[in-house]
Amino acid sequence: PPPYQPPAYAALCRNSSLAGSVDLPRKSPDGDSDEARELRQRTADAHAAAHVSQQVAVRLKKVAEDETHAAQAAQKAFDHAKKAAKKTGKKGGKLQPAPSEGQAGDNHGVKSIQGKLVNWSGTDTAASLGELIVLPCNRVCFHADVHPGNLRMANGQVQKSGGRGPAAQFEAVPSDEIPQFGPQRGVYRLVSHPEPSSFLGATPSASLGIGGSLSTYAGRAFNFCVVDAESCEGLWSFYPEGCPDPLILEAADPMPTASEVYERLQSMVTGLQESTGLPLTLADAPENEEDIIGIMNKLHEYLPHAIKRIAMKKIGLRQFEQSSPQLPKEWTELMADLEEMGFTSQEENLSAVQAANGNLKQAVKILVRASRP
Repeated sequence: PPPYQPPAYAALCRNSSLAGSVDLPRKSPDGDSDEARELRQRTADAHAAAHVSQQVAVRLKKVAEDETHAAQAAQKAFDHAKKAAKKTGKKGGKLQPAPSEGQAGDNHGVKSIQGKLVNWSGTDTAASLGELIVLPCNRVCFHADVHPGNLRMANGQVQKSGGRGPAAQFEAVPSDEIPQFGPQRGVYRLVSHPEPSSFLGATPSASLGIGGSLSTYAGRAFNFCVVDAESCEGLWSFYPEGCPDPLILEAADPMPTASEVYERLQSMVTGLQESTGLPLTLADAPENEEDIIGIMNKLHEYLPHAIKRIAMKKIGLRQFEQSSPQLPKEWTELMADLEEMGFTSQEENLSAVQAANGNLKQAVKILVRASRP
């Protein structure tokens, strides 16, 4: 049968005067009209544009959330700095004027300088705004504005809530030049005071532009880290606020020897006796430096932690490295004999040989008694 045709269309075709003037839809070889193909193409384009718009909207939402978090972190840092400024500005119940911008506050030989700490690990330099604290011994501490406390190193890690104790102190070691810029003044490596093999460095943050302790002009975030003595990531300069030139730091004072710490302790005891009348005396130090080191190490172990920290700051008391004593050749042979007998602990064998004064039988008896429950 012939294909069905609507009555209106059939009547139009019967009218010869109108049949020639009708512009029938043109069909392509595949059977679709050009208008249908164009309509489908426009529909596909609209779907693609909608998908792209959705992706852009998701990215914009993520950026807005990140900016919100950053603004909240900045507000917290501002509030913390404001509280700290009020707290440190009070003395005797009265508010003291703070140092003007670009100047250093000086409190009992401690200088506090506002500015930025710049890392020279790449051409796009990273910086952290904060306070550089120069101690009377010329060691330095740094408090970034975004951190609750000073930087400190412990167990090979950089922590952000330190005070001014030994772990938060760094020694500035001058560096001759910056690899990508050549010779420069005011460039240093910051070595940890209690960990001489650990240097302060900077590494790119995993999160883009958010949460880093340092940032570049391009918005890239960096975090503080521990590097070795030769790393390019460990080059630093500090620029005081409003100053175009970097700060020139002096070399840190060397740590006092065990003899010097003993003399300071003796002077403190003498001053205490004279001011209070207490019958206190401290005899002169032994002549052998190793004996003094042993005394200071035992004192350091005995003192409570709080007093130990004060003694460290006041007189330099700490755990000194003690050189291993040179054993006589006969004692070295005795140590080997004891190890062959089954006594494997070198420290216990050495202690037994010293207690027995080189007598093998006595040393064996001491070790056997020590091993009994």
